[in-house]
Amino acid sequence: MTLAATLLFGQALLAGQFLSGAYGALDVHRANAFLAEVMVVISAVGAFIDSRARSAPRWPPLVCAGLAVAVGVQIGMGLNRELAVHIPLGVAIIATAALLVQESWKAAS
Repeated sequence: MTLAATLLFGQALLAGQFLSGAYGALDVHRANAFLAEVMVVISAVGAFIDSRARSAPRWPPLVCAGLAVAVGVQIGMGLNRELAVHIPLGVAIIATAALLVQESWKAAS
């Protein structure tokens, strides 16, 4: 989840670069979005496996799965240039990813 969150946070940085005039950052933003989606899905699978293997809280896998859906919607909104949804959804995605990273590190210690 830490890698997924890092990629998701990077999306905001890449968007900022694009808005500042580095137009090539948009292609990297697009590619990074798909990589982030893969990492979130892998994190969701890992969270489900972990919750089954030990008596871990049941909410992180569900939130992780919801995050995977949200990132998929986010990609669609971005490709369709629906910025009124894309930008606030991106903020919510990053906040959720930060919560999941915090929970995963807390569970690991």
